[in-house]
Amino acid sequence: MIQIMGINNGSNKVAVVGMAAKFPGANDLDEYWNLLRFGKEAVSKFSMDQLLHSGISEQLIAADHYKPYKGILDNLESFDLPPFESGAKNYEVLGIQGKVMSHLTYDALSNMSGEFNNRIKNTAVYIGTNNQPSAHFLGSAYYQAIDTQKAIERYYSRIIAPFISYQFGFQGSSIDLYTACSSSLTAIIQGCRDLNAYQCEMAIAGAVLIDLPQEVGYIYEENGLFSPDGHCHSFDVSASGTLYSNGAGLVVLKRLEDAIADNDQILSVIIGSAMNNDGNSKEGFMAPGAHGQYACLQSAWKNAGIGPSDLDYIAAHGPATKLGDATEIYALKKAFNTAKMTDQCPIGSVISNLGHTGIVSGMASFIKAVLMLKHRSIVPSINFQTPNPEFMLEDSPLYIATQFESFPRKKEQYLVGVSSYGAGGSNTHVVLQL
Repeated sequence: MIQIMGINNGSNKVAVVGMAAKFPGANDLDEYWNLLRFGKEAVSKFSMDQLLHSGISEQLIAADHYKPYKGILDNLESFDLPPFESGAKNYEVLGIQGKVMSHLTYDALSNMSGEFNNRIKNTAVYIGTNNQPSAHFLGSAYYQAIDTQKAIERYYSRIIAPFISYQFGFQGSSIDLYTACSSSLTAIIQGCRDLNAYQCEMAIAGAVLIDLPQEVGYIYEENGLFSPDGHCHSFDVSASGTLYSNGAGLVVLKRLEDAIADNDQILSVIIGSAMNNDGNSKEGFMAPGAHGQYACLQSAWKNAGIGPSDLDYIAAHGPATKLGDATEIYALKKAFNTAKMTDQCPIGSVISNLGHTGIVSGMASFIKAVLMLKHRSIVPSINFQTPNPEFMLEDSPLYIATQFESFPRKKEQYLVGVSSYGAGGSNTHVVLQL
Protein backbone atom coordinates (compact mmCIF):
# COMPACT_ATOMS: atom_id res chain seq x y z
CA MET A 1 0.00 0.00 0.00
CA ILE A 2 1.42 3.39 -0.99
CA GLN A 3 1.66 5.76 1.98
CA ILE A 4 0.89 9.35 1.06
CA MET A 5 1.78 12.35 3.19
CA GLY A 6 -0.40 15.42 3.27
CA ILE A 7 -3.97 16.38 4.04
CA ASN A 8 -6.46 13.51 4.38
CA ASN A 9 -3.63 10.96 3.93
CA GLY A 10 -4.48 10.01 0.36
CA SER A 11 -7.92 11.51 -0.11
CA ASN A 12 -8.18 13.48 -3.37
CA LYS A 13 -4.78 12.19 -4.49
CA VAL A 14 -4.41 11.29 -8.15
CA ALA A 15 -2.13 8.61 -9.56
CA VAL A 16 -0.20 8.96 -12.79
CA VAL A 17 -0.67 5.54 -14.38
CA GLY A 18 0.44 6.14 -17.96
CA MET A 19 2.61 8.51 -19.99
CA ALA A 20 3.77 9.06 -23.55
CA ALA A 21 5.69 11.87 -25.20
CA LYS A 22 7.62 13.01 -28.24
CA PHE A 23 10.11 15.83 -27.75
CA PRO A 24 13.07 17.22 -29.69
CA GLY A 25 15.80 14.61 -29.52
CA ALA A 26 13.49 12.06 -27.88
CA ASN A 27 11.00 9.82 -29.66
CA ASP A 28 9.89 8.10 -26.46
CA LEU A 29 10.27 8.23 -22.69
CA ASP A 30 13.48 6.18 -22.58
CA GLU A 31 15.16 8.52 -25.04
CA TYR A 32 13.85 11.50 -23.09
CA TRP A 33 15.35 10.20 -19.86
CA ASN A 34 18.71 9.63 -21.52
CA LEU A 35 18.62 13.15 -22.95
CA LEU A 36 17.95 14.55 -19.47
CA ARG A 37 20.39 12.44 -17.46
CA PHE A 38 23.28 13.07 -19.84
CA GLY A 39 22.53 16.79 -20.07
CA LYS A 40 22.00 16.88 -23.82
CA GLU A 41 20.70 19.84 -25.81
CA ALA A 42 18.18 18.99 -28.54
CA VAL A 43 17.94 22.28 -30.43
CA SER A 44 18.74 21.95 -34.15
CA LYS A 45 20.70 24.38 -36.31
CA PHE A 46 19.51 24.39 -39.91
CA SER A 47 21.54 24.57 -43.09
CA MET A 48 20.92 26.98 -45.95
CA ASP A 49 19.33 24.18 -48.00
CA GLN A 50 16.96 23.23 -45.18
CA LEU A 51 15.85 26.81 -44.70
CA LEU A 52 15.36 27.40 -48.42
CA HIS A 53 13.30 24.21 -48.64
CA SER A 54 11.10 25.58 -45.86
CA GLY A 55 10.45 28.73 -47.87
CA ILE A 56 12.80 31.14 -46.11
CA SER A 57 14.30 33.66 -48.52
CA GLU A 58 18.03 33.67 -49.13
CA GLN A 59 18.11 37.36 -48.23
CA LEU A 60 16.58 36.73 -44.80
CA ILE A 61 18.82 33.73 -44.14
CA ALA A 62 21.89 35.89 -44.79
CA ALA A 63 20.76 38.60 -42.37
CA ASP A 64 22.68 38.83 -39.09
CA HIS A 65 19.47 38.98 -37.08
CA TYR A 66 18.10 35.70 -38.49
CA LYS A 67 18.86 32.75 -36.19
CA PRO A 68 18.47 29.26 -37.76
CA TYR A 69 17.58 27.36 -34.56
CA LYS A 70 14.60 25.36 -33.32
CA GLY A 71 13.81 22.12 -31.51
CA ILE A 72 12.05 19.76 -33.93
CA LEU A 73 10.44 16.31 -33.91
CA ASP A 74 11.74 13.34 -35.90
CA ASN A 75 9.81 11.00 -38.20
CA LEU A 76 6.48 12.83 -38.32
CA GLU A 77 5.60 10.77 -41.41
CA SER A 78 5.28 7.72 -39.14
CA PHE A 79 2.00 9.17 -37.86
CA ASP A 80 0.26 9.08 -41.25
CA LEU A 81 -1.43 5.77 -40.38
CA PRO A 82 -3.79 5.36 -37.41
CA PRO A 83 -2.41 3.63 -34.30
CA PHE A 84 -5.00 0.82 -34.36
CA GLU A 85 -7.35 -0.62 -36.95
CA SER A 86 -10.67 0.21 -35.32
CA GLY A 87 -9.56 3.82 -34.83
CA ALA A 88 -9.05 4.46 -38.53
CA LYS A 89 -12.46 6.02 -39.20
CA ASN A 90 -12.06 9.73 -40.09
CA TYR A 91 -8.37 9.59 -39.09
CA GLU A 92 -7.41 11.17 -42.40
CA VAL A 93 -9.09 14.47 -41.47
CA LEU A 94 -6.71 15.00 -38.55
CA GLY A 95 -3.85 17.44 -38.82
CA ILE A 96 -0.40 16.37 -37.66
CA GLN A 97 -1.05 17.54 -34.09
CA GLY A 98 -4.14 15.37 -33.77
CA LYS A 99 -2.40 12.38 -35.34
CA VAL A 100 0.52 12.62 -32.92
CA MET A 101 -1.82 12.89 -29.93
CA SER A 102 -3.85 9.93 -31.18
CA HIS A 103 -0.70 7.80 -31.26
CA LEU A 104 0.49 9.02 -27.87
CA THR A 105 -2.90 8.20 -26.33
CA TYR A 106 -2.66 4.68 -27.74
CA ASP A 107 0.92 4.29 -26.49
CA ALA A 108 0.12 5.53 -22.99
CA LEU A 109 -2.91 3.26 -22.63
CA SER A 110 -1.07 0.25 -24.04
CA ASN A 111 1.89 0.74 -21.71
CA MET A 112 -0.43 1.27 -18.78
CA SER A 113 -2.48 -1.89 -18.88
CA GLY A 114 -0.68 -4.22 -21.25
CA GLU A 115 -4.08 -4.85 -22.82
CA PHE A 116 -5.16 -1.91 -24.95
CA ASN A 117 -8.79 -3.02 -25.10
CA ASN A 118 -9.11 -2.59 -21.33
CA ARG A 119 -10.39 0.98 -21.68
CA ILE A 120 -12.66 2.97 -19.37
CA LYS A 121 -15.48 4.68 -21.23
CA ASN A 122 -16.02 7.38 -18.60
CA THR A 123 -12.70 9.03 -19.40
CA ALA A 124 -12.20 12.79 -19.59
CA VAL A 125 -9.80 14.29 -22.13
CA TYR A 126 -8.11 17.67 -21.74
CA ILE A 127 -5.65 18.74 -24.43
CA GLY A 128 -3.70 21.98 -24.49
CA THR A 129 -3.55 23.27 -28.04
CA ASN A 130 -3.12 26.61 -29.74
CA ASN A 131 -5.25 25.49 -32.69
CA GLN A 132 -8.72 26.14 -31.41
CA PRO A 133 -11.47 25.35 -33.97
CA SER A 134 -12.07 28.87 -35.22
CA ALA A 135 -12.38 30.36 -38.67
CA HIS A 136 -9.72 32.82 -37.56
CA PHE A 137 -7.14 30.03 -37.73
CA LEU A 138 -8.38 28.83 -41.10
CA GLY A 139 -7.72 32.12 -42.86
CA SER A 140 -9.19 33.31 -46.13
CA ALA A 141 -8.71 29.88 -47.70
CA TYR A 142 -11.61 28.66 -45.58
CA TYR A 143 -13.99 31.11 -47.17
CA GLN A 144 -12.60 30.76 -50.67
CA ALA A 145 -12.48 26.96 -50.71
CA ILE A 146 -14.24 25.47 -53.71
CA ASP A 147 -14.22 22.02 -52.15
CA THR A 148 -16.58 22.38 -49.19
CA GLN A 149 -15.70 18.94 -47.85
CA LYS A 150 -12.02 19.83 -47.62
CA ALA A 151 -12.90 23.04 -45.80
CA ILE A 152 -14.94 21.04 -43.29
CA GLU A 153 -12.11 18.55 -42.84
CA ARG A 154 -9.65 21.39 -42.25
CA TYR A 155 -11.97 22.83 -39.64
CA TYR A 156 -12.45 19.60 -37.71
CA SER A 157 -8.80 18.58 -37.94
CA ARG A 158 -8.15 21.18 -35.24
CA ILE A 159 -10.50 19.71 -32.64
CA ILE A 160 -8.10 17.31 -30.95
CA ALA A 161 -9.63 16.29 -27.59
CA PRO A 162 -13.09 15.47 -29.01
CA PHE A 163 -11.50 13.42 -31.79
CA ILE A 164 -9.54 11.38 -29.25
CA SER A 165 -12.80 10.78 -27.38
CA TYR A 166 -14.46 9.73 -30.63
CA GLN A 167 -11.60 7.49 -31.69
CA PHE A 168 -11.22 5.70 -28.36
CA GLY A 169 -14.86 5.73 -27.28
CA PHE A 170 -14.39 8.01 -24.27
CA GLN A 171 -17.54 9.64 -22.90
CA GLY A 172 -16.28 12.04 -20.23
CA SER A 173 -15.57 15.74 -20.66
CA SER A 174 -13.55 16.41 -23.79
CA ILE A 175 -12.02 19.87 -24.06
CA ASP A 176 -9.27 21.61 -25.99
CA LEU A 177 -7.90 24.41 -23.83
CA TYR A 178 -5.38 27.22 -23.99
CA THR A 179 -3.71 29.15 -21.17
CA ALA A 180 -0.52 29.91 -23.13
CA CYS A 181 2.60 28.20 -21.74
CA SER A 182 0.76 26.78 -18.70
CA SER A 183 -1.77 24.90 -20.87
CA SER A 184 -0.49 21.39 -20.17
CA LEU A 185 -0.43 21.73 -16.38
CA THR A 186 -3.86 23.36 -16.62
CA ALA A 187 -5.01 20.22 -18.46
CA ILE A 188 -3.57 18.02 -15.70
CA ILE A 189 -5.20 20.06 -12.94
CA GLN A 190 -8.56 19.97 -14.74
CA GLY A 191 -8.24 16.21 -15.06
CA CYS A 192 -7.53 15.92 -11.33
CA ARG A 193 -10.55 18.05 -10.50
CA ASP A 194 -12.81 15.93 -12.68
CA LEU A 195 -11.55 12.80 -10.96
CA ASN A 196 -11.93 14.20 -7.46
CA ALA A 197 -15.46 15.38 -8.28
CA TYR A 198 -16.26 11.85 -9.55
CA GLN A 199 -17.12 13.25 -12.97
CA CYS A 200 -14.95 10.58 -14.62
CA GLU A 201 -13.14 7.34 -13.82
CA MET A 202 -9.98 8.18 -15.74
CA ALA A 203 -8.53 11.32 -17.32
CA ILE A 204 -6.11 11.94 -20.16
CA ALA A 205 -4.30 15.27 -20.00
CA GLY A 206 -1.80 16.52 -22.52
CA ALA A 207 -0.64 19.21 -24.88
CA VAL A 208 0.78 19.46 -28.38
CA LEU A 209 2.60 22.11 -30.40
CA ILE A 210 3.82 21.24 -33.88
CA ASP A 211 4.40 24.22 -36.14
CA LEU A 212 5.11 23.36 -39.78
CA PRO A 213 7.39 23.61 -41.61
CA GLN A 214 9.69 22.62 -38.77
CA GLU A 215 13.01 23.72 -40.22
CA VAL A 216 12.70 27.47 -39.71
CA GLY A 217 14.48 29.87 -37.39
CA TYR A 218 13.49 33.21 -35.92
CA ILE A 219 14.28 36.91 -36.13
CA TYR A 220 16.32 38.17 -33.20
CA GLU A 221 15.80 41.64 -31.77
CA GLU A 222 17.98 43.06 -29.02
CA ASN A 223 16.15 43.11 -25.67
CA GLY A 224 13.37 41.08 -27.25
CA LEU A 225 11.93 37.67 -26.44
CA PHE A 226 14.32 35.48 -28.43
CA SER A 227 17.81 34.16 -27.75
CA PRO A 228 20.77 35.89 -29.43
CA ASP A 229 22.78 32.68 -29.81
CA GLY A 230 20.27 29.87 -30.44
CA HIS A 231 20.51 28.48 -26.91
CA CYS A 232 18.42 28.82 -23.75
CA HIS A 233 20.41 29.68 -20.61
CA SER A 234 17.77 29.35 -17.90
CA PHE A 235 18.73 31.22 -14.69
CA ASP A 236 22.24 31.97 -15.96
CA VAL A 237 23.69 35.47 -15.92
CA SER A 238 23.84 35.24 -19.74
CA ALA A 239 20.13 34.42 -20.13
CA SER A 240 18.70 36.97 -22.52
CA GLY A 241 16.06 35.17 -24.57
CA THR A 242 14.32 31.93 -25.41
CA LEU A 243 13.51 30.02 -28.60
CA TYR A 244 10.48 27.96 -29.48
CA SER A 245 10.39 24.23 -30.20
CA ASN A 246 7.85 21.57 -31.12
CA GLY A 247 6.70 18.88 -28.73
CA ALA A 248 3.83 16.67 -27.54
CA GLY A 249 3.07 14.71 -24.40
CA LEU A 250 0.27 13.35 -22.26
CA VAL A 251 -0.42 11.48 -19.05
CA VAL A 252 -3.15 9.10 -17.89
CA LEU A 253 -4.65 9.84 -14.47
CA LYS A 254 -6.81 7.87 -12.03
CA ARG A 255 -7.90 8.38 -8.45
CA LEU A 256 -5.19 6.89 -6.25
CA GLU A 257 -7.50 4.45 -4.51
CA ASP A 258 -8.80 3.21 -7.88
CA ALA A 259 -5.29 2.78 -9.27
CA ILE A 260 -4.33 0.73 -6.22
CA ALA A 261 -7.52 -1.36 -6.45
CA ASP A 262 -6.96 -1.95 -10.18
CA ASN A 263 -3.33 -2.95 -9.59
CA ASP A 264 -2.10 -0.25 -11.98
CA GLN A 265 1.55 0.66 -12.15
CA ILE A 266 1.73 3.95 -10.26
CA LEU A 267 4.37 6.16 -11.84
CA SER A 268 3.83 9.03 -9.42
CA VAL A 269 1.12 10.59 -7.26
CA ILE A 270 -0.23 14.13 -7.55
CA ILE A 271 -0.79 15.12 -3.92
CA GLY A 272 -1.68 18.76 -4.52
CA SER A 273 -2.04 21.45 -7.15
CA ALA A 274 -3.18 25.01 -7.74
CA MET A 275 -3.76 27.46 -10.54
CA ASN A 276 -4.53 31.17 -10.46
CA ASN A 277 -4.06 34.38 -12.40
CA ASP A 278 -1.94 37.45 -11.73
CA GLY A 279 -4.87 39.78 -12.28
CA ASN A 280 -3.49 43.29 -12.73
CA SER A 281 -0.81 43.08 -10.02
CA LYS A 282 2.09 43.29 -12.51
CA GLU A 283 3.74 45.60 -15.03
CA GLY A 284 1.61 44.65 -18.03
CA PHE A 285 -0.73 42.03 -19.43
CA MET A 286 2.00 39.90 -21.03
CA ALA A 287 4.46 40.29 -18.13
CA PRO A 288 4.89 37.58 -15.48
CA GLY A 289 3.65 38.40 -11.99
CA ALA A 290 5.70 37.52 -8.92
CA HIS A 291 2.77 37.97 -6.52
CA GLY A 292 0.57 35.59 -8.54
CA GLN A 293 3.32 32.98 -8.83
CA TYR A 294 4.03 33.16 -5.10
CA ALA A 295 0.34 32.78 -4.28
CA CYS A 296 0.08 29.79 -6.62
CA LEU A 297 3.02 28.05 -4.94
CA GLN A 298 1.57 28.67 -1.49
CA SER A 299 -1.86 27.43 -2.54
CA ALA A 300 -0.51 24.23 -4.12
CA TRP A 301 1.64 23.40 -1.11
CA LYS A 302 -1.27 24.03 1.25
CA ASN A 303 -3.46 21.81 -0.92
CA ALA A 304 -0.80 19.09 -0.70
CA GLY A 305 -0.43 19.48 3.06
CA ILE A 306 3.29 20.23 2.84
CA GLY A 307 5.72 23.07 3.39
CA PRO A 308 8.69 24.16 1.28
CA SER A 309 11.09 22.27 3.55
CA ASP A 310 9.44 19.00 2.45
CA LEU A 311 10.31 19.51 -1.22
CA ASP A 312 13.29 17.75 -2.78
CA TYR A 313 13.34 19.53 -6.15
CA ILE A 314 11.54 22.23 -8.12
CA ALA A 315 11.03 21.60 -11.84
CA ALA A 316 10.91 25.30 -12.63
CA HIS A 317 9.51 27.03 -15.68
CA GLY A 318 12.77 28.90 -16.40
CA PRO A 319 11.96 30.52 -19.76
CA ALA A 320 15.53 31.89 -20.09
CA THR A 321 14.32 35.48 -20.43
CA LYS A 322 15.65 38.13 -18.06
CA LEU A 323 12.24 39.12 -16.73
CA GLY A 324 10.78 35.61 -16.70
CA ASP A 325 13.69 34.06 -14.81
CA ALA A 326 13.96 36.94 -12.35
CA THR A 327 10.24 36.90 -11.57
CA GLU A 328 10.19 33.16 -10.96
CA ILE A 329 13.26 33.21 -8.70
CA TYR A 330 11.80 36.09 -6.69
CA ALA A 331 8.54 34.19 -6.16
CA LEU A 332 10.36 30.97 -5.23
CA LYS A 333 12.66 32.73 -2.77
CA LYS A 334 9.71 34.45 -1.12
CA ALA A 335 7.82 31.15 -0.86
CA PHE A 336 10.79 29.22 0.54
CA ASN A 337 11.66 31.96 3.01
CA THR A 338 8.35 31.39 4.77
CA ALA A 339 9.85 28.28 6.40
CA LYS A 340 12.96 27.52 8.39
CA MET A 341 15.06 25.50 5.97
CA THR A 342 17.79 23.17 7.18
CA ASP A 343 18.57 21.81 3.70
CA GLN A 344 18.96 23.35 0.28
CA CYS A 345 16.50 22.62 -2.52
CA PRO A 346 17.76 22.12 -6.10
CA ILE A 347 15.89 23.61 -9.04
CA GLY A 348 16.25 23.35 -12.81
CA SER A 349 14.55 23.92 -16.14
CA VAL A 350 14.13 21.57 -19.09
CA ILE A 351 13.80 24.54 -21.45
CA SER A 352 17.61 24.61 -21.63
CA ASN A 353 17.51 21.08 -23.08
CA LEU A 354 14.59 21.33 -25.49
CA GLY A 355 14.05 24.99 -26.15
CA HIS A 356 10.71 26.44 -25.11
CA THR A 357 7.96 24.04 -26.20
CA GLY A 358 5.31 26.67 -25.45
CA ILE A 359 2.03 25.14 -24.35
CA VAL A 360 3.81 21.78 -23.94
CA SER A 361 6.53 23.13 -21.64
CA GLY A 362 4.65 22.24 -18.45
CA MET A 363 4.19 18.67 -19.70
CA ALA A 364 7.91 18.40 -20.49
CA SER A 365 8.65 19.49 -16.90
CA PHE A 366 5.98 17.21 -15.43
CA ILE A 367 7.22 14.10 -17.24
CA LYS A 368 10.79 15.03 -16.34
CA ALA A 369 9.72 15.16 -12.67
CA VAL A 370 7.99 11.77 -12.86
CA LEU A 371 11.09 10.21 -14.42
CA MET A 372 13.33 11.76 -11.77
CA LEU A 373 11.15 10.27 -9.04
CA LYS A 374 11.19 6.89 -10.77
CA HIS A 375 14.98 6.88 -11.06
CA ARG A 376 15.56 8.58 -7.69
CA SER A 377 17.88 11.05 -9.39
CA ILE A 378 18.23 14.74 -10.19
CA VAL A 379 19.13 15.70 -13.75
CA PRO A 380 21.35 18.67 -14.65
CA SER A 381 20.02 22.02 -15.75
CA ILE A 382 22.29 22.67 -18.73
CA ASN A 383 23.68 25.84 -20.34
CA PHE A 384 24.20 27.17 -16.84
CA GLN A 385 27.54 28.38 -15.51
CA THR A 386 27.07 31.49 -13.38
CA PRO A 387 23.88 32.46 -11.55
CA ASN A 388 22.56 35.92 -12.20
CA PRO A 389 23.90 37.93 -9.23
CA GLU A 390 20.65 39.90 -9.11
CA PHE A 391 18.89 36.71 -7.98
CA MET A 392 21.03 36.55 -4.78
CA LEU A 393 20.55 32.80 -4.58
CA GLU A 394 23.22 32.67 -1.90
CA ASP A 395 20.67 34.28 0.43
CA SER A 396 18.16 31.50 -0.16
CA PRO A 397 17.91 27.71 0.23
CA LEU A 398 17.70 27.35 -3.57
CA TYR A 399 20.45 26.31 -5.95
CA ILE A 400 20.61 25.38 -9.63
CA ALA A 401 21.23 21.65 -10.11
CA THR A 402 24.04 21.17 -12.64
CA GLN A 403 24.94 17.50 -12.16
CA PHE A 404 23.26 14.13 -12.49
CA GLU A 405 23.07 12.85 -8.94
CA SER A 406 20.86 11.21 -6.34
CA PHE A 407 18.43 13.34 -4.36
CA PRO A 408 20.47 15.03 -1.60
CA ARG A 409 18.38 13.69 1.27
CA LYS A 410 17.88 10.00 2.00
CA LYS A 411 14.12 9.39 2.17
CA GLU A 412 11.67 6.63 1.38
CA GLN A 413 9.58 8.99 -0.74
CA TYR A 414 10.45 12.21 -2.49
CA LEU A 415 8.49 15.33 -3.36
CA VAL A 416 8.91 17.41 -6.51
CA GLY A 417 7.11 20.64 -7.34
CA VAL A 418 6.41 21.44 -10.99
CA SER A 419 5.74 25.01 -12.14
CA SER A 420 4.42 26.38 -15.42
CA TYR A 421 3.48 29.99 -16.10
CA GLY A 422 1.59 31.36 -19.09
CA ALA A 423 1.60 34.75 -20.78
CA GLY A 424 -1.49 36.57 -19.59
CA GLY A 425 -0.83 35.49 -16.01
CA SER A 426 -2.17 31.93 -15.82
CA ASN A 427 0.00 30.27 -13.16
CA THR A 428 0.08 26.55 -12.33
CA HIS A 429 1.94 24.37 -9.84
CA VAL A 430 1.65 20.64 -9.12
CA VAL A 431 3.24 18.59 -6.33
CA LEU A 432 4.33 15.02 -7.14
CA GLN A 433 5.34 12.26 -4.76
CA LEU A 434 6.80 8.79 -5.13
